[in-house]
Amino acid sequence: MHLYFDERSLITLKALYSLGLKFSNDLKCFSQQKEINETIVKDFNVEMKTNLLVKKCKHEHRRFIILEDKTVIILGCSINNLDKNEVISIETNRELAKSDIAFFNSKWEEIIQ
Repeated sequence: MHLYFDERSLITLKALYSLGLKFSNDLKCFSQQKEINETIVKDFNVEMKTNLLVKKCKHEHRRFIILEDKTVIILGCSINNLDKNEVISIETNRELAKSDIAFFNSKWEEIIQ
């Protein structure tokens, strides 16, 4: 979940991919942005062989990435600015990670787009 997800985020995801991060076929993100360029998202999906879906979400400001193995990476910064000196940590408490995953899934189902 990342509420300032935009085109810069896609550049960061591509960089992470080049470092060995693999994406799920169903990559899901939230954004507060009014418009995300659908052409850029479509090109990203073709290049990364994924199906990125972006839903608009308001009022939440939690920044984390859920990996396929259910590991939760907590971002202290925007994914748009991972190249800055910011904090990233791995949620080591499995119960808290489950809570983050449940939170994301409930928000995802709640938002219709």
